[in-house]
Amino acid sequence: MRKAIVSRSPLAQIERIIGSMKLKVIVHEAEEGGYWAEVPSIPGCATQGDTFEESLQNLYEAVEGCL
Repeated sequence: MRKAIVSRSPLAQIERIIGSMKLKVIVHEAEEGGYWAEVPSIPGCATQGDTFEESLQNLYEAVEGCL
């Protein structure tokens, strides 16, 4: 008999769902330095960061907030 693992934390459930999604992400170099990133399929979902990696991490959090 298989046991289902049930997460009781709503945040953990959201992270599991978002982690399995595939979204097109566009990262731009900002004129003033750093980067800004957006998810075209989610209107208004954009963020920025000082580095490429930071902008992607911030975008992950922005997607969570938008959804």
